[in-house]
Amino acid sequence: MSSHDFFENVIEYQADGIKFWNKYGKHHPFLLDNYPFNKTKDGVTYHRNFAKLKLPISLASYISFVELLDIPTIGKTSDKIFFELLNPIHLAWIDKIFVRSSKCAVFLSDSVIRKMRKCEGYFKWLPAEVNSKGFIKKVGNTSFYKYSHFSAYQIHSEIEEIRQVVVDTCSQ
Repeated sequence: MSSHDFFENVIEYQADGIKFWNKYGKHHPFLLDNYPFNKTKDGVTYHRNFAKLKLPISLASYISFVELLDIPTIGKTSDKIFFELLNPIHLAWIDKIFVRSSKCAVFLSDSVIRKMRKCEGYFKWLPAEVNSKGFIKKVGNTSFYKYSHFSAYQIHSEIEEIRQVVVDTCSQ
């Protein structure tokens, strides 16, 4: 993708996601009409499903997509490669943001929770067992929730519940 003209949209998005959302009415470049790649794979499904939350642009400054890796991926990184790419400085930064931020809601999927548990020395606040969907735990001002990954088919039945959590969190 980085050698394609479309990559300029990604650079614009990464420079200022809020400005991007306001300018294009889409929260991510993968949703733009001129997206030239396969629209059924990689990160497109994730962002298409996130868009189904139908969040108003006025909430753009409250939304952030946090990655455990500090490099761009398309979400299909094998566990072996994933753990080789982990950056301890980035993990510490995320962990700090999660527990010392202003009021926020963080949505985690099973696969993300499993990976977080394997990041030794980080995310110690994460409960040993998380079995059901919905609220997991509150740490400081951050409320953690477990739902399906936005790229998973199961997310469709959870969209309205997630939307309500986001709206409630942002309105307080």
